[in-house]
Amino acid sequence: MVDIEYLKYEHFVKENFPNSTVPNTRNMKKLYVIIQSNIRFMKLIKDIDKEQDKVRNELYETFYLLHLRVLYHLPSNDEFINKILIRTIVENILRLCASLLNCNIGSLKEASFNTLNNNLEGKGFQHRYKDLSNTLNNNFGTFSKDVHGENIHKLSEKEFLVSIRKADNIIHLERLLNVYKEINRAIIPFFLKEIRTTKSDLSGATLSVLLNIVGEDNYELFYNK
Repeated sequence: MVDIEYLKYEHFVKENFPNSTVPNTRNMKKLYVIIQSNIRFMKLIKDIDKEQDKVRNELYETFYLLHLRVLYHLPSNDEFINKILIRTIVENILRLCASLLNCNIGSLKEASFNTLNNNLEGKGFQHRYKDLSNTLNNNFGTFSKDVHGENIHKLSEKEFLVSIRKADNIIHLERLLNVYKEINRAIIPFFLKEIRTTKSDLSGATLSVLLNIVGEDNYELFYNK
């Protein structure tokens, strides 16, 4: 199934970004697979989360749409946009964490990064989920510089536009791959532990899908809680 869907995506890329060098890189399919893995996992969490309110529902949808944007912008080879998307995804995940831990925040969708972090600290988030907390904070700090334009290349207009589409940016893509792998590894244990749903609430078919998505070790976190 993954191979079939990837071929469709590859066709989309070649049709809409004919001059892109990204399809020729070894990390293209790896990035596609990890992005789809994040999407599949969070879609399932959304489906089995029986306590979600309107705000959390919208945050789940935002997670999905942001990852689709990653796939759309990937062949453009625009390092700046890809970094902005990582930062935005990090904020979205932090809001979902605050929602699941019932943080006392007036407007979750408008809360600042510091407000979210401070409220999560009161819930012991940084201690209980150190890997996830470090992953979110490190990536937010790293890519915030790009949000403020500090790392935009100083090239002429024509040189800059051409460089985006035609640069053989293997190092950038490998870095993206590592970031999304890190996010994937960090979010799965948190959501499996903190979602109120238990194995008795789910059918055997759904549990089988969950096992397939998260792997045996992570599945045990959910099944035995």
